Parts: sequence; C-alpha cells; structure tokens
Amino acid sequence: MSRSDFLSFTVSIVEQGTNEDKADLRLAIRERCRTDIELFAELFFPHYCKHNFNDFHRDVFTYYSQPKRNGRFVRSAPRGYAKSTITALVKPIHDACYGFERFIVIISNGQSQANGKLKDIRNEILSNTALVDTYGIKFPRSNPAETEFSTICDGHKTTFKAVGTGVQVRGIRTEEARPSKIICDDVEHSDEVENEEIRIKYENWFFEDVCKIGDENTNIEFIGTILHKDALLSHLLVNPSYDSKSY
Repeated sequence: MSRSDFLSFTVSIVEQGTNEDKADLRLAIRERCRTDIELFAELFFPHYCKHNFNDFHRDVFTYYSQPKRNGRFVRSAPRGYAKSTITALVKPIHDACYGFERFIVIISNGQSQANGKLKDIRNEILSNTALVDTYGIKFPRSNPAETEFSTICDGHKTTFKAVGTGVQVRGIRTEEARPSKIICDDVEHSDEVENEEIRIKYENWFFEDVCKIGDENTNIEFIGTILHKDALLSHLLVNPSYDSKSY
C-alpha cells in the first residue's frame, strides 16, 4: 500500500472504525513507521509538517530508513529548510518510540538553544495524544527536567540531554551507558565563526571531546547552515569519514 493510500486508510479507520479496527490500525502504524520516517512525521506531527517535504527531508528520510550504528552523517542547508524539525525533533522521538537509541545528546549553539530543542521533545510527549495512544511513550517521573530527562516506551528507556557548544562533555553517561547518538544541530554562531581562534577552538572541541564521548556504536549527526568557508561544517562536508551532502 502506498504512503498516500495508507494515510487515507488511517483517516477512514479513525473516523469510522470500531475499537478493534483502531487497535489493529495502531499495530499496523507501528510496523509501517518503524522504517518509514516520512509517514511517522505526517501522521504524528502534522502541526509541524504543514508544507511539502523538500529534497533535504527526503534525503534524510532515506538515510534514516535503515537503522545503523557508528554512522557519521553531515548535511548543510540554508536557513528555513526546517532541518531541525526532522533531525532534532521527529527522529529523536522516533528513536525513543522504537528503542533505537539509549542515550541521545543534542548539542546546539548555546545552552538555552539546546534546552529549547529538548523542550519541544518534552512538549510532544506530554501533549501529542495520537503519539502517546499509539506508542505508549511516557516519562518515568513527573516534571521532566529542562536539560536532561528520560522516556519509557515498551520497556525501552531513552535518555535525552541538552548541551551548549563548547561545554565540557567528557565523561557524560547515563548510568553505565555512553551516548548512543549525538545530534549537533546548528552548533556554530554567525558572529563567532568569523573569528579564526574560535573556529579552531570549536573544531578541536568537536573532534577531541564530542566525538570521543560515545563508543564504537555511537551515531554522530551534524546539521546546519554553512556560515564560513573554514567553518567546522564546511570541513566535515569534505571529510571522507562522513556521509555528506549540501543543499
């Protein structure tokens, strides 16, 4: 069944189906969305996905369609491409729903910006009724913290932590687990990137600290907008160790 047909089928069951039909639908959605991130986004985040997906989104959906370990992924796109919506909101929640990641660290330019990305995730889990009804994802404790919290789904625990660019990250763990996924989302600042000393400092921080807080199975993603020809993002886009593409 095509994605559009499945969406139409979902609407018809929600509107006219019996309770048994709806229970079967939830199972079908969980099975289909395991590898279909585009469908997951359309079904559970229509309030974010109000426009047609662009080439960047479809490329990312393809990359995410096969769970992987020790992945190195870098993408650049102009501002306004809704990069963070998919990579720092929809996919981390998808990872938690399916137990793909145990410990996700989201790094952004400044602690407050990183906290904001965790706040968006927290708000969805608290208020997205369709998501919660389908997956049963929840917080193990009330009042999840601003910079770090955990979710529970089907017996899987996923911890999320927000970190600002340049912050000390060595030794980050949740219980005995190192980060299983690191998302670097818009970590560079348009003013700071003009300063060569700061560029070198952040590049050293990324390779010497960030890249070493995980283990041999940790996925690292770096997404942003090119702000300087010698920015860290520019260097990663030509690094042969990374699956890279620019839009």
